[in-house]
Amino acid sequence: MDSFAEAVIHRVPWPESNREIRIVRHQGEPWFVAADICRALDLFVNRRGELNVTLALAAVKADDKHLARLETSPNTFRPYTRYMLISPRGFTQLLTTSPAIATESVPAAFQAMIEAAFRVMEDVVGKIAPQANVGSSHRAAS
Repeated sequence: MDSFAEAVIHRVPWPESNREIRIVRHQGEPWFVAADICRALDLFVNRRGELNVTLALAAVKADDKHLARLETSPNTFRPYTRYMLISPRGFTQLLTTSPAIATESVPAAFQAMIEAAFRVMEDVVGKIAPQANVGSSHRAAS
């Protein structure tokens, strides 16, 4: 399972809201934390405000989702939390297969998020490349 240190987790504001989406670089492109996307779009949230990411990602192909560990509580006993990540293509699948989305507002927000994600990745590529082998992302032993 891939692990991503806090320093390589990028946060991008969701257009026209106070939500933010966490993005990491995986397989050379930006991958999004699925729970953040579901929260931003109010997808598969029950009356208590709890997410069902598994249900939300049921229509996303296996190649477009990835279980990873993200550092959420540095310097603690359990600094990493497991999250499902989705690729840009998986993001599109989520948007096009979910009946709960108000389709008139999604295309512009989706395009803005994808553009912002690629912009963030381009901006940090120069910073990450020299440090790529210094614990920014590694394979955990199985």
